[in-house]
Amino acid sequence: MDIVDGYMNLSFTNVVYCDPQGNEFFFENMFIQGRNIRYVHIPETTSIVSTINKELSSSKKPVANKKGVNESRKVKKALKQHLETVASLQ
Repeated sequence: MDIVDGYMNLSFTNVVYCDPQGNEFFFENMFIQGRNIRYVHIPETTSIVSTINKELSSSKKPVANKKGVNESRKVKKALKQHLETVASLQ
């Protein structure tokens, strides 16, 4: 299994597919939509909690620093107008 997304869509490589008649077919790549999945069997030897924690820690993306982001002219103008309005009310 290569990729699983939030909709439980699965992408595999080097797959052997067995149909209901027992025929086996080899595929280099296979994609299965999540809506077609009824059950997921997890081997008893797999620790679910540690596997989830490992995947979550490896997929964390760094948070962008927003201090260095330049404000647009429109945002600066709106902020200036807001401050002038607040000052005139006081």
